[in-house]
Amino acid sequence: MKLLLIPLIAFLSRLSGGGFFAPKLEEKIKFGGLPEIAFGFALNLPWLLSGHWLVYILTSLWSYGWMETGHGPAMRMGENPSSAQSGRKVFLSKVVDKVCNKFGFMLGGWQYCWLLFGLKGFLIGLPLAPWGLMLAVLWPLSYFVANRVFNKNEIAEYMTGAFAGLVCCMVMT
Repeated sequence: MKLLLIPLIAFLSRLSGGGFFAPKLEEKIKFGGLPEIAFGFALNLPWLLSGHWLVYILTSLWSYGWMETGHGPAMRMGENPSSAQSGRKVFLSKVVDKVCNKFGFMLGGWQYCWLLFGLKGFLIGLPLAPWGLMLAVLWPLSYFVANRVFNKNEIAEYMTGAFAGLVCCMVMT
């Protein structure tokens, strides 16, 4: 039964990326964060199932908040750094830009993308530590594989969600 969380969270992850009916839904309800909220609450179900209601609500909102940060500058995983540099900045860019400048990494390069996605995955999965910390590697790996092998960000959105669902299931064992 709990394995059904893997496709559910993968579906919610793709919705968060604007897939399926998400744009029409957002237009209809005048709120764009519904898929991200649903993702956060689905991911943190282990807290609810263990009877920790308040922790469940707080961790779900935590994961939702980091899902909402976006990742536009890193979506292409370093394939076109100049577009990432001129693209929209996201909240995590403030941290990642400083680290990349300090170490001489090109903004928008592959190190930038791995760092941004790794930080995002880490923060989303933090409430489910220690298993949730695997998302620090699995989140950027999803985008790397999806861009290099399939050239599709949509696949990365499914993959990140599937990995998050797998982590959720691992926590519940």
